[in-house]
Amino acid sequence: MLNEKRERVRKKDQEEVVAAKGGGKGAKAPPAKGKGAPPAKGAPAPEEEGEGAKIVFPEAKDHFNDDITQFLEHFSSSRQIILEANTKAAARKRDDEEKAKILEQFEAEKGSEAEKFNQIGQERE
Repeated sequence: MLNEKRERVRKKDQEEVVAAKGGGKGAKAPPAKGKGAPPAKGAPAPEEEGEGAKIVFPEAKDHFNDDITQFLEHFSSSRQIILEANTKAAARKRDDEEKAKILEQFEAEKGSEAEKFNQIGQERE
């Protein structure tokens, strides 16, 4: 099996053989039964039959599973998020004094780290 020489077939030859047999991509599939010919590209699509029939969704009272019931209740609700403009839990704004204190603390930490890195650099030299 390993010693046998492998034949190489060109793609063009292979396509001709498949087309001669009647298979492959060359042949179009026949249209589905009952559908008729597809509409032309510029023509409007035909309207669906039974347009008056509406989809009936399941209701929460029809199910015993808590998760399904909870989802269906959520699905049937209006699902609108209402935000109140003036809430008591609004973000607290910092005073200028508090901002200055935070900035000083940051600068002090930054300075001490810079000193440590400078000392480590001098030790390596």
